Amino acid sequence: MSTPTSPPTKKAPRQSDVERERRQFHALLASNPNYFGTLPELDLPVQLAKQGDTSYERLTCAALSPERDRLEATVEIRRGSGYRGGLCGQGSFEHVRFFLSYDGGASWVDEGLASINVHDLTGGRTCKGDTWPPLTYVCGVDVDPRRSWCRRPVLPLLRQPEVAWFFASVFFTVLAHTSLYAFFSLYLVSLGYGKTTVGALWAVSVAVEIAFFWYQGRWFARLSAHGWLQVVALVTAARFVATAAGGASMGVLVVAQMSHAVTFATHHATCIALLQRYFPGRLQGRGQALYTTLGYGLPGVVGGLGGGWIVQQLGFATVFWAAALAGLVRQLAQRFGL
Repeated sequence: MSTPTSPPTKKAPRQSDVERERRQFHALLASNPNYFGTLPELDLPVQLAKQGDTSYERLTCAALSPERDRLEATVEIRRGSGYRGGLCGQGSFEHVRFFLSYDGGASWVDEGLASINVHDLTGGRTCKGDTWPPLTYVCGVDVDPRRSWCRRPVLPLLRQPEVAWFFASVFFTVLAHTSLYAFFSLYLVSLGYGKTTVGALWAVSVAVEIAFFWYQGRWFARLSAHGWLQVVALVTAARFVATAAGGASMGVLVVAQMSHAVTFATHHATCIALLQRYFPGRLQGRGQALYTTLGYGLPGVVGGLGGGWIVQQLGFATVFWAAALAGLVRQLAQRFGL
């Protein structure tokens, strides 16, 4: 009958197990400052060339938190010994010095030193079953960085005719599409189509939109950005003319919905490309905000309220005739913008 035995215990690391260069680091540098080859200008003999040695510790991450005005670093302790004793002793200290650059790395500003107290630990498992070492520590310093606020005004950009007409053209394109988003389903129901048919027609527009975004890299190079916007304006007008005049024909409605790949997907992708041109660098965020507000928020409100009034006074088909007119106005805006 076998007798169960307890698992073998790990022996505490001995100081003699640590390399001489680590145990006597300060003494060796005192005898020869170029012992490790880090000060070649002293013209002293190199005893052991050692740079970038990460066998005991390694810096795995450094980051600036602008919200907290703090620099932090993550240090990985990679061995169980070599840190001047266990938890009952003083251990040793890992030091991390932090720097910031304000000129792309041409010069650096010393922001201070942070230290981590580490000890010899024989290793084991965490509550999750992970083995250690390595162990991870985080240290950091508070900083007061120089901030370069973006002071370039946007209004002069909006006053440029090309940019102003760009936003005008976006407004009228989205205004035309508001009729689709707000009233298309109601329009189809008024014509006697069932819910399944209504859903299927929406699915057609979603499918062609996805297909365009998937293959847009192949098609975009065929025209300039302004050339694509010309196409968008013409197809938008044609789409809503077809929707208004051919609502009784399922075939006409399917073709009109398929044009969503041009009137929406192509339009959106082209506008994003032009925004990056008109609002470079740090202005891109404000350009996107203006695009969302002037291009989608404002025409959405105007189109919803105005379209509701048109439907009440003249019926659903008329709102799509108005959308076609908005597409033509968009074409005029595009021509002036050129």
